[in-house]
Amino acid sequence: MAYPEGDQEGQASLAAFREELEKLRWVQGRNIQIDIRWATGETEAMQRLANELVALQPELIISQPPPTPRRCSNGPAPSRLSL
Repeated sequence: MAYPEGDQEGQASLAAFREELEKLRWVQGRNIQIDIRWATGETEAMQRLANELVALQPELIISQPPPTPRRCSNGPAPSRLSL
């Protein structure tokens, strides 16, 4: 997420995301793993964090807010990427 970890808007967005997942019966630690990386909008940091996530070979990557993927597009692409 292109927010510092303590950002209220970022925390609220993450909480809402998790709530909606739980409504669909996707629960962290039970049937889904959520790996979160916090950034402050600095391109180099976001690229490094994006590369870390790609190295985990996830089935899905979600980015918030929308400009983030464009800033990180220089790194290797996973086989499945959803933005």
